[in-house]
Amino acid sequence: MEKKVVNLDERMAARREALGEAPEVIVGGKTYTLPPEIPLGLAVFGQANDLEGILQTMFGADAVKPILAAGITEKELLTVFAEVYGVDLGESPASTDS
Repeated sequence: MEKKVVNLDERMAARREALGEAPEVIVGGKTYTLPPEIPLGLAVFGQANDLEGILQTMFGADAVKPILAAGITEKELLTVFAEVYGVDLGESPASTDS
């Protein structure tokens, strides 16, 4: 019987290539490149309510302080997930205008 090997590196590279360019977000006058898909590790930080971990995962470790200093709100962060990834993680600004 042949040994089965699943090469996730190849699959991830092909998927990222198919997704095209990574999305970008401008906060505080600086442009940040986001992952092309929501990273799996984000679920860990989300369950722990670890905002710093979420920001590090999405924007990079060096971006946390500048983003917080820019005054980004929870609703604005949720809007990023909705607009960039098509994922509704809670109440967004658009849903409060009823």
